[in-house]
Amino acid sequence: MVYCAAFLMAAVCFFAVALKGIRESVKNIDSPVTEVMARVICKDMEVFFNQQPNAGDMSGAHGFISFSHTVRYAVFKTEGGDEFRLNLTDEQYDAIEENQLGLLKFKGTKFIDFI
Repeated sequence: MVYCAAFLMAAVCFFAVALKGIRESVKNIDSPVTEVMARVICKDMEVFFNQQPNAGDMSGAHGFISFSHTVRYAVFKTEGGDEFRLNLTDEQYDAIEENQLGLLKFKGTKFIDFI
């Protein structure tokens, strides 16, 4: 019974996160491409860790498999004072510097380019 409740809770969380991602993707598709002059206020990254039990054994008697996922992002501030936190790929993250001024292109919450 405990396994069933844990599975149900995990499934609900998974679908909630998936629904949020779908909504954000639809919003990005419907948004126009925006271009504004902006400055890179800061760059940072967050690392998320997760463990999954081996062999489907929730007790962990067979050990765990560990996963990590790194999200890189930058905060941009426009000349009008608006701030945007946009997720970046590794290449995009490496290509920009803090305090760099340039033309920011984005669509909804999706980073496109910074020249």
